[in-house]
This record gives sequence, structure tokens and C-alpha cells, in this order.
Amino acid sequence: MIYPVSQPTLGVNAKNYVNDCLDENWISSTGKYLDLFEKSLETFLENRNTLVSSNGTTALHLALLALNLKPGDEVLIPALTYVATANAIQYCGGVPICVDSNLETWNSDLLSFEEKITPRTVGILAVHLYGSPCDAAGLKELCKKNNLWLVEDCAEAIGATLDGIRVGNFGEMGTFSFYGNKIITTGEGGALTCSSSELKESAKLFRGQGMDLNRRYWHTVVGYNYRMTNIQAALGLSQMEEINSHIDARSKILEQYKQFLAPLSERGIISFQSHLKNAVPVNWLTSITLDQSAYKRNDLIDALQVQGIESRPFFHPVNKLPMYKTNGNPNALTLSESGINLPTYKTLNESDVYFICSQITNIVLRIR
Repeated sequence: MIYPVSQPTLGVNAKNYVNDCLDENWISSTGKYLDLFEKSLETFLENRNTLVSSNGTTALHLALLALNLKPGDEVLIPALTYVATANAIQYCGGVPICVDSNLETWNSDLLSFEEKITPRTVGILAVHLYGSPCDAAGLKELCKKNNLWLVEDCAEAIGATLDGIRVGNFGEMGTFSFYGNKIITTGEGGALTCSSSELKESAKLFRGQGMDLNRRYWHTVVGYNYRMTNIQAALGLSQMEEINSHIDARSKILEQYKQFLAPLSERGIISFQSHLKNAVPVNWLTSITLDQSAYKRNDLIDALQVQGIESRPFFHPVNKLPMYKTNGNPNALTLSESGINLPTYKTLNESDVYFICSQITNIVLRIR
């Protein structure tokens, strides 16, 4: 494979910090880098109630536990999202209710959420899909009006803003992922932003096997082992030192894709994600949708693979998966069947993007 869809770019201090963990024998869930990484996140995310976890899915679960999600409670989620968004609700016995997508922004609209609210709805778990902020400010007001809580799934959107505010700061909780294909990575890893110190303390209690934070080996709830390791945090700290350069590089890559694919977008053969006017997105994975009457998405993925270019389809709508199967959400299905994620990582240069785009153009226009 010449061009993977994603690959991590580790900072200059990654080895130094990890080796420091090894030299000091602090390799598990205790050590100085946990505090340093958490503090760096607090500064960047502009939220002093930030907590790290073992991965993005456990961050979601911890958020819902802290908010006391109960069996049978309904939580509204976008239909077009990664399955972890729904699974975390199911872990608590809650019921994920899928909301359809907007065909331009690919996120779910405020009105679409509002239409799905029932007496059993307790909250909204919104997603900033592919790094583009949804209308979190509007959702915050909607939740306030209906006595609901709001959680933001920011797994793909660290650094994105809405009205100049970092995502993760609109709801009661925000969650982040640091998996290997994310903008910054700790290998596996996640984090939560909390609107209060009380919510942070609750999440922290559940994260550490339910052990009382002031009384060792006294367990007050059924908890989980969702702690991050010192080694993960060491990697994370090195990544946070360069986060702006990661974000800037991916933004530049997106603009190059738009430039080189302009002949296709101008003809309506491909489309890029639209963004809210008050939003500044980040480019997690450069993504396009393809006019299926012009060329089939799966055929393009296969043809690019032959050229050494890895790509991947959009997520399946959650309500099409066997364990959550329901009818509806046609826009999410349309996007799912036509969307493709293209190679996006910091070390991809302009000539690489040009080659990838030329292959896409040649394949779609059937140039031999």
C-alpha cells in the first residue's frame, strides 16, 4: 500500500517521553504524564474539568454513567455515526433513537432532533461528524427547553469551534478519541470534558472501579477499569505539543483535494461536506460523496486499491445494523452508500494529493 487512509505522525518527543516512562518504571495507570497530558488538554480545550480515559468509547460510557442514564431511557443520536455512539447508550440499558442527516452538512439538523423527542427522551448525544461541528449551540437551547442533557461526541473533531467556542463545551459532557487514526493519538485513549467538577468526579469514580476517591479500596458503585496508562499519556503529551501543526496540515490537505478535484465537483460528480457559517471545522479524514449515477462508490474504492490508494466507505447508518435495526433515515442511507474517506495524514504532501486526485479523476471519467 502506497497511501493508507490514515497513519499516525508521532512528535519529536514521543520516544523521549515513552522511554522516560520505561526508565522510571511507571507504565500503568499512575505516573506524571497522566497529569501533564490532562492539563494540556484542559488548556487546549478550554475546560478545566477534563478527564482522560482508556479510549473514546469508554469516555462515552463514562459520560452516560455520570449523567445517570437508566434502562429504558431514550437518547437521540445521529443515524450516521460510528457504532460506539449507540453502543455506549446500550451499555447503560438506554435506547438509542436515530435521527436523519442533512445531505449538505452530513450532520443531523436541530429540527430533526426536535421531531424525535418523546416523554421517554432524557438526552441528546450529538456528533461532530468528520470534524465538522453540528449545531451544538442550538441543541443546547433545545435541551434546556425540554429538560434534557446534551453530550457531544467529539471523537473526530478536536480543535473545531462553533461561535469561537471549542467543541466539547456546549453540553454537560463532551468526549474525545485518541485512536491511531485520529488527529492526535495515544494509540488507544480518550477524554471527557465536563460542565462541572461534580460530573468530573462522578466520571472519575466510575473510571477507577468505583473506588471512593478519598478512601482506598472502599467501592461505592459498580465501576469499570477505564483508566489511561502513563505510556499512553506520554504519547499524548508529545502530540499535544504539536496539535496546531497537525490541524493546520490536515486543513491544507483538504484545500488541496478541493483544488485538484474541482473538475469533478464543478460537474456535480462529487461533493464535499458543507459547514455551518459559525463553525470552524477540522479535517479528520478528507471525505467526499459520489454521484452514484456517474460512478459507483464501491467500484471507486476497488479501483483506487489497485493503484495503491487505500480509502474507506462512510459508516453504515446505526439503524441499519442488526442490533439497532429500524426503518427510516433515508438521507443517512444515501450518504452512507455514496460517501468515501480519502487518505489524510500529516506527512501527505501536495504531490501525493495530486496523484490521488488524478487517479480518482481518471477512474471516474474513465480516462485510459
